[in-house]
Parts: sequence; C-alpha cells; structure tokens
Amino acid sequence: AAGQGAGLPARWLQDCAALAYFVPPPTPCLQAMFSNALGPGCSAETDPVALVGLIFLAVNCGMTPGDGGALVTTLLQLSDDTKRAVAAKWAGWTGPARLEGLAQWGMLIEVPEASAPPPMASQ
Repeated sequence: AAGQGAGLPARWLQDCAALAYFVPPPTPCLQAMFSNALGPGCSAETDPVALVGLIFLAVNCGMTPGDGGALVTTLLQLSDDTKRAVAAKWAGWTGPARLEGLAQWGMLIEVPEASAPPPMASQ
C-alpha cells in the first residue's frame, strides 16, 4: 500500500528504536516496516529526523548495512545535503544505541568530520 509510511512521527520512530534496544522485533517485520516507511510517496525517505530514527532502529536490532533492504537503498541515494542533515541529527541522538555496527551505518551516510564525536584528548 503506497503511502502507508507518509508522515511517520519522528518521535514514534525514536520510541521504536529505544524499544528495539531491549526487545528487537523479528527481522521480517523490521524489513516490512522499512519498506513501508521508505516507499514511494513517503516523507521519511527525505526527513533527516525520521531517517536517524530508522537507522538507530536498525542498529538496535543488530542489523548492519550488509543486511540490505529499503533503508540501505534509501541512504545510498541521499543527496550530500540530506546526508549532512542526517549526520547533524545523528550527533544529537539521545536514545539507547548498540555500538556494534554503528560505525558501519555512519560510514554509509558519510558522517562529516564536524558531526563526528570529537576524539579523546591525549594527556
């Protein structure tokens, strides 16, 4: 059904990502959600806040970009400006996040140096 994911509230996606940290949904359900959220006519595919929510949902479910699917396809097709906007929202993520695989997703959106966490100062 085209347009099912149109206008997904960003806060709802953040809540889904936080819940997935503790109780990940089955992979087929997750892939179906990505397909619906990022299908034709859906605003999530160009909304940086929604994309970050979807990325952290994938991360918290243990997915990597190597798993493929609609989210990976969408991220690979983003314009540079949208990638920078996603990176800026990524830097402000306050929910739980699994560290495994996080860097792979960061490389996929080409996180600019300015949005990356600062290196630890050596003493």
